[in-house]
Amino acid sequence: MTLTACVTSTPMPTALGYLPVAHVTGCGTPANTGPLRSTNIVLGQELSDRLLELLTIENVDSPQCWYERSDGVVELESGPFCEPTLLAYFRRVNGEWKLETQNTQPLVLCHERAATEPGR
Repeated sequence: MTLTACVTSTPMPTALGYLPVAHVTGCGTPANTGPLRSTNIVLGQELSDRLLELLTIENVDSPQCWYERSDGVVELESGPFCEPTLLAYFRRVNGEWKLETQNTQPLVLCHERAATEPGR
């Protein structure tokens, strides 16, 4: 009997539970102005579940765009293009993730957000 298998390489999240990536479909390019530069990240399922549990709302709209700032804060920006957006900021303290702030941005300037989205 001969067994044949195909092995694919799927990136695994780092010890922090996420991976930096160049682009996430449906998400804009992070704003890299000022002292805090951001990077697109993709969260592993365990970290995603943990951070979403920390929010004070139950339903988080898609797309869910995650960014890592140069100061270690993880940002979540969620919601459809040109609609009110949930912004949340998380920080790891003594090995535990904590929600720093959460708010809904009621006013969205579509031309500003569109400028950061590839292909728009």
